[in-house]
Amino acid sequence: MANDKPPIPLENTPTVTTSDVTPSSKRLSFVGVDDNTVQGIPAMPGGSNVEGYSIYSNIKDGKVSIEHQIEINVVDLFDVKSNKEISLEEVLDGLRYVMEYRIKGGRFPNLDYDIMRRLADGLLLNMGAYEKKGRFRQKLSEEADVAFQLFGEFLLEVQEFRQAVGEKPVSDLRYALKLDVRCRSGSTEQEQQSAVALIAFLTTIYPQFSDWKELVKNDGQRNVQRCMREHADFVKAEKMPEMPGVILAPQALCFDRRIKRCLKMYRTSLETGLPSEAVPALREHYGRNILPQPPRTSVFMMLWTQFTDFMMLLLMAVAVLMAATEDYIPMAVLLIVVVLNAIIGFTQEYKAGKALDALTKLSVPKAQVLRDGQTSVIDSEELVPGDIVILEEGESVPADLRLAEVSQLEIIESILTGESVAVNKDPKEIRTLTRKLPLGDCKGNAFMSTVVAKGRGKGIVVRTGRLTEMGKISAAITGQGKVLTPVQRKLAMLGKTLVAFAIILCAIMAGILIAYKHPVGESLKIALSLAVSVIPEGLVAVVTVTMAMGVRRMATRKAIVRTLPAVETLGSVTFICSDKTGTLTEGKMGAAELWTSDGSSFGFTESTSLDPNKGDVTLKIDPSETPKVLGKTLHDVPAQMLVSLMVSSLCNNSSVVMESETGSNPTINVEVSDEGKNTEACPSAGEWKGIGDPTEVALVVAAQKAGFPKSYFQNLGYTRIFEQAFDSERKVMSVVYKAPLDGNNVQGDHYEFVLAKGAPEEILNRCVGYLPPIATGALSSPLDILKPSEMDPTMPVTEEFYDIVSEASGRMADNGLRVLGLSYKKVKVNGGGTPDESVGDGFDDINR
Repeated sequence: MANDKPPIPLENTPTVTTSDVTPSSKRLSFVGVDDNTVQGIPAMPGGSNVEGYSIYSNIKDGKVSIEHQIEINVVDLFDVKSNKEISLEEVLDGLRYVMEYRIKGGRFPNLDYDIMRRLADGLLLNMGAYEKKGRFRQKLSEEADVAFQLFGEFLLEVQEFRQAVGEKPVSDLRYALKLDVRCRSGSTEQEQQSAVALIAFLTTIYPQFSDWKELVKNDGQRNVQRCMREHADFVKAEKMPEMPGVILAPQALCFDRRIKRCLKMYRTSLETGLPSEAVPALREHYGRNILPQPPRTSVFMMLWTQFTDFMMLLLMAVAVLMAATEDYIPMAVLLIVVVLNAIIGFTQEYKAGKALDALTKLSVPKAQVLRDGQTSVIDSEELVPGDIVILEEGESVPADLRLAEVSQLEIIESILTGESVAVNKDPKEIRTLTRKLPLGDCKGNAFMSTVVAKGRGKGIVVRTGRLTEMGKISAAITGQGKVLTPVQRKLAMLGKTLVAFAIILCAIMAGILIAYKHPVGESLKIALSLAVSVIPEGLVAVVTVTMAMGVRRMATRKAIVRTLPAVETLGSVTFICSDKTGTLTEGKMGAAELWTSDGSSFGFTESTSLDPNKGDVTLKIDPSETPKVLGKTLHDVPAQMLVSLMVSSLCNNSSVVMESETGSNPTINVEVSDEGKNTEACPSAGEWKGIGDPTEVALVVAAQKAGFPKSYFQNLGYTRIFEQAFDSERKVMSVVYKAPLDGNNVQGDHYEFVLAKGAPEEILNRCVGYLPPIATGALSSPLDILKPSEMDPTMPVTEEFYDIVSEASGRMADNGLRVLGLSYKKVKVNGGGTPDESVGDGFDDINR
């Protein structure tokens, strides 16, 4: 955008230069330089260097890019108070970074006037925030000091910013700058020096502000004058005082930045990663890559809370009254109940805490990281922004990444979005005037705790710990205060009601007895005994024992309950109202139904269980009859079903493995007997894990439950020789396999065939034939239909068949199922022994 007004001529404006800062062993320092080395030290990749804790950068960029970044932060400066997802600290850090490495030193003295005008308004709006300091005094917040510093730096560096400030009424500046507050006794030396320097700039640059007293409240002018005497060196300063701390690239998703820009920002390289010597200083600045944890309760507090429940306090008060009336036996019984109740609650909470701590230590996520040009596996909590992380299929993303390189990368983000369908990733930047894109639109980012379903990639760590999306969710959860459960509220209400009733009853009884001339002491004793009898001493014990039983039952289902009342909370739920189905998704999918071209329909039991030994395949003959469980041998399975299972297994890049306690993934061995029966040697311990896209995992599990996993066909000599991956245009994945003509004779002649799966309409449009019902005994093996023999049982596709398939597909879709089509094709082999050119050509005449 063009400037609306000409810039103010500033012949006497101080020239700002970047001076060297001596590296300190205690903090990071940044030095603007023109060459690529400092004191003979080789530069880091991307134009940065490390000497102890000193890092520098020489980054040049275009005006449009700088204005774009500033405008994003300007928008957030006005939205930060109403939008809780935006942090003022984060916005100001972004502006500090732009100033330090892209503007300062006269690199860009002219920027868009309208952006600078709004930036001045935004900084003035946010530089007067207070934070409480003691009971009687307020102190300007750190964010207010940073905004003040940025105001002075932009005033020196950018002409259009000076022009915008010059148009402000002096009263607005007096109110926003709060120079009197910054110069009063008790202010930091940094605040006083910055205030004196800014006064010097304003009075030098602008004739209308030549009298500094007009910029200060009357009652604060004495303090300002004192500061100007004490810091006389800054009256003629040519730059703002250096702020303590570090100016590093702010943690942000960076979806709007090119990869080269991101690499320079975080001083890293895709080829070598960060140097190891820079990591400790970066970790000290950014913090560890750990999610916010709830405050830990000490053993003493854990025990103390057992006695602070209202009903427990009531029982202890009753015990004291019993002691006063000399009813020692009931008192002892009541105290035993109180102590046992506390022991049960304390023991459960203590054991649950230990179990959760043990699980946390066992499940420390790992990350494959590139440092010093070497790839290594480290704990994910050791990652820092700038690290280069390598993502492989099946791995969990260890931090928020800006993806730099991808190869068919798809990531399951159900833990964040609730959508079980994997998201295809693209590292291309997204130019937008916001830092808050919907997660589903951030194609160039990978988020912590999501899982790689397919492909591989390489990304730059841009956010860690509490600033990641998972960190924000964790902080929101841990920040919730404790809320009493329904039973706790009802017991407290019951206790208060009983106390009130007991007091009234005691007063009435004592009054009646005294009115009838009974001794006062004896009357009070009788009244207290009657009041105590109202309190149900055994109620607390009954409730505690009942909850403990619930905890034990949940423990048998691998659920750890830290506090007893939590059991009752879930038990009070009758309905869960959700705004979308994905909110409660497990990230798992299971095969619900298989319809084949002969009109048969098959179901799968325990389809979402990844254990191949659990569940069967059933033939749905009649809805009113019990489904027939099919056997798991070659001769028990119809030809159409076997071919479908083969496509599900082989036209697939996902897998299901057993994760042992050591983290190893053992191989599942499959042996094929002479009768065609296969047996799997499965480990008996550990947990099954799906690696890859959830839809493909569901197909793999379905084939395994039917008894025909991928390894079964591989043992028959089936070998993949070609793959055409799924894409959004074809909507079909296709693979070419070869198999020996003579059984298991791998060295003999082979034949080839194509397997494909994808959108039903796309598969159907490519089909020229289908498999009709085949008479029993017509084939020696259902797999013979793939061989290039004279016998071809397929029938041509007709309009009637189109309608039948469409009806079956529509019925499944109406039931909320995701529908896929499966198909195969015989491939002719040319003289060179390779498939003809039509194989990689879209498979236009696939047989079904």
